[in-house]
Amino acid sequence: DTQTNQLVEYVIGQAADVYGIDLHAMTTMCDHMHMVVTDNCGELPNFVQKVDMLIARFLNVTQNCRENFWSTAKPSYLVLKTPEDIIDKIVYVMCNATLSGLVRSMKDWEGVATKVGDIGKTKVVERPDVYFRADGPLPDTAELTFIKPASLYAFTDEEFRTLVKSRIENACQKTRQAMEQL
Repeated sequence: DTQTNQLVEYVIGQAADVYGIDLHAMTTMCDHMHMVVTDNCGELPNFVQKVDMLIARFLNVTQNCRENFWSTAKPSYLVLKTPEDIIDKIVYVMCNATLSGLVRSMKDWEGVATKVGDIGKTKVVERPDVYFRADGPLPDTAELTFIKPASLYAFTDEEFRTLVKSRIENACQKTRQAMEQL
């Protein structure tokens, strides 16, 4: 829903700023997230812990739940060594709901997911009114910015967006064709 998406964007933007994390792509699923990030300060575990904690607490309060919100599986951190590895993982993350067969097109995905047009842009997200105190320690707004990874700066933003868009279209088309054959 809109309130949950606002929360996810706010918390990730705020935590990325605090922990020096560059965001490249993300998709939220019902019990886990996929992200491609650069950890500039060695703070990725703290970033993930804060994001998971705040989102889980918010949703447990707003949905009147008491059990685990996130999957109890350990996080999986991958080191992407080559530009091709990075591009492949960004494509995978940005079209994950389609690749998983949950929606025919990412345009139909109602959760938070980076869109090609988000790359290189900043979105200002207001702190949700629910759960957070108005006089609490978190700022009124957070900036959510997705940038291309430093190892891909040979591409202009437009070239990078065009490449990612093409790869996403190809991956999603292959998935749709495979699903139709079932």
